[in-house]
Amino acid sequence: MSCGARMRIFISHSTAKDDPGGQRRLDAIDAALQGVAPAPALVLHEVLLDKRRLEPGFEWRAELDEWMALCHAAVLLLTPKALQSPWVLKEATILAHRAALDKQFLLFPVLLDGLTRDQLKASIFSPLYLDAIQRVAGTQPDQIAAAVHTQLAKFGKPPDTRLDLLVNALAAQLKAAAEDDGLEEISLKLTSNPLQLDSATTRARRAARVVALAVVTGKLGKYQSLRDVINDLLNAGLSKEAAERVLNLTGPRWVDPEAAAALAEVAARNAAGQVDEQGRAISWSTAINGDLLPTFTALQYVQRAYVPDAMEFISLDGGEGDLRFEELVQRLRNEIRRKRRWLGISDAKVDGLVANLNIPFFVLLPPPFPDPELLDALQRRYPKLTFIGEESAEHVANRKFPGRVVALVPALDSNAEDDAFLEITAATQRIDAV
Repeated sequence: MSCGARMRIFISHSTAKDDPGGQRRLDAIDAALQGVAPAPALVLHEVLLDKRRLEPGFEWRAELDEWMALCHAAVLLLTPKALQSPWVLKEATILAHRAALDKQFLLFPVLLDGLTRDQLKASIFSPLYLDAIQRVAGTQPDQIAAAVHTQLAKFGKPPDTRLDLLVNALAAQLKAAAEDDGLEEISLKLTSNPLQLDSATTRARRAARVVALAVVTGKLGKYQSLRDVINDLLNAGLSKEAAERVLNLTGPRWVDPEAAAALAEVAARNAAGQVDEQGRAISWSTAINGDLLPTFTALQYVQRAYVPDAMEFISLDGGEGDLRFEELVQRLRNEIRRKRRWLGISDAKVDGLVANLNIPFFVLLPPPFPDPELLDALQRRYPKLTFIGEESAEHVANRKFPGRVVALVPALDSNAEDDAFLEITAATQRIDAV
């Protein structure tokens, strides 16, 4: 990484520019988090703060998404005002997603300006379960910094982030083309900056990093589409199999990270096996709109949430207006048998194996979205599965589900869905032509 051995700490906040007191507090937290090394004027940690780091003209939304993928820890400054901020909610959702997937990622919610835990639980932030994360008890800059530094010091050296893992996965695919100078041309088109490459190993990793950043930021430089990137990689010597893997890793970049993050956070909550006061399993489901859910979009959202990690996904067919519980359960068992190659085993055995799953498992339900009673029955039968239904956030809210349906927001734009489908189809066709 460009920052050597320094840890990267992201600060999420809603401090207004015309709030001098808030700005002074933010500056003090920023300075305290940077820390000072034994040698004078050396900074221990790199703090990613929008007011100091974002340059005029930058695509700042994409830049913040990249920071949240790169950081090793994040401080979430929560105030009564922040609870009204859609942007802070977006950042909190993405950061909670990282915390759900990566036990080495440290998230530190800080309650400021008199904000209470009960207020946090009653807010639109409630689905993130931030109140369940170990909060920083102190509210002074030095107390916040001390809590963060103490936990970071336990690592010794910066751990790999999820972006690092994606880089490594892409490098494994790109190394087949590492001897070809075409990789340097691809990197130049993506970044407009020549790369200083000393060896085949460096070349593969640097090129992989450029592609990985395109996944996070959605910036493809001079390329018009993923199809063009794949085309140049194939011309540079990449094998057909490796190109398919690269497309699987990079294709879902069009999905909004906030919407995808909710999927992983809900699945992690289901995997934890929470129970209610009567000892019954508690499970959550998700809702998403879209025109291409069964054939394209739902899987793209799940892949965006987990890339490059493993997960499982099945789509149940059908479309009846009155789906009975028994019918859905039997369809689900049959699909799981096929997916897991459990052909021939009994229904009871399938249910028992599903109850002990150790990998995120998503099930796209056929429309229409189940009524609350049917969904509750499915959730109780299979609490470790994360069901995805076709429904808008507005309709979920209006139907007053009992607090266990998380809508994926922002809502899917049908034009973006169509464009992504055409782009990935074109890239797939280019690979198939090899």
